[in-house]
Amino acid sequence: MNDAALLETTTFADSALCLQALLNSVEDQVVVIDIQGTIVYTNLAWNKFAEENGMTPGYNWLGTNYLRVCDGAAESFSKTAAEGIRQVMAGAEAQFYLEYPCHSPTTQRWFMMRVTEIAGLESRYFAIAHVNITERKLLELKVAKLSMHDPLTGLANRRLFNSFLHNEWRRSQREQVPLTLILLDLDHFKSCNDHFGHLVGDEHLQQVSQVLLSVCQRPTDLACRFGGDEFALVLGNTNAAAGLGLAEKVRSTIENLNIKIEDGLRLTSSLGIATLEPGQQMEQENTLCSLADSALYQAKAAGKNCCKQLSC
Repeated sequence: MNDAALLETTTFADSALCLQALLNSVEDQVVVIDIQGTIVYTNLAWNKFAEENGMTPGYNWLGTNYLRVCDGAAESFSKTAAEGIRQVMAGAEAQFYLEYPCHSPTTQRWFMMRVTEIAGLESRYFAIAHVNITERKLLELKVAKLSMHDPLTGLANRRLFNSFLHNEWRRSQREQVPLTLILLDLDHFKSCNDHFGHLVGDEHLQQVSQVLLSVCQRPTDLACRFGGDEFALVLGNTNAAAGLGLAEKVRSTIENLNIKIEDGLRLTSSLGIATLEPGQQMEQENTLCSLADSALYQAKAAGKNCCKQLSC
């Protein structure tokens, strides 16, 4: 490096104006606070984000106590942020990281907050950067959704079914509300695949999936595909009579799809229903699965295209 370049580098490093321009060029929202939590600096990205989210243009943040703002915020992660900052101030942690949602009415957004003490100064100051991690979080959510759903039908897979049923079973026991499980097998699906081919068979599975989704109207309902032609419905807060009615609705709707195969065969369904009513004790949700499976076996033995129900 020649003398002129070295002089220019030294001048830049020593220039507060140049360093401020550097901080204003980054996309991260940066705020600096003192040991009391009082804001002493905000960069351009911080000020622009605040204005875009309802703050008065040109608002002067200097002198605002960042910790008090976090303490008084309604969001639970704000209090977690304040505690993390205090841990760094106390020297208990060298750095603090927190990922949090910051959604607007029209856009999903996530940020990562990073807190660290600024080294080399006589007085103690702390830099807080808020980094937009929305792209990464959306990708993570997509991957998580794919890991919990059947790629062909979009229904929940067995992994999500197990978790959902367990939670609904626990809620049923705690709140003393009924819980119904319906297991469904398609009748003559192998003949359908043999006759039409797997691509057409996949289309029929998608049609059946839409039927199942149509009866899942509440957060306590879940439609699931176990694989092949095996499906399940978890219906929270649904008693035996209502469960049987919904099962019959599913059965008749699938029959009315009028998917003809050959030799007079049509694609139909057999359904087994089991209900845990309030007041009944059940040590684990697997008992409900076993009962629904036994009811399904009865439906198949009765000639298929019917519903059978067992009580706990």
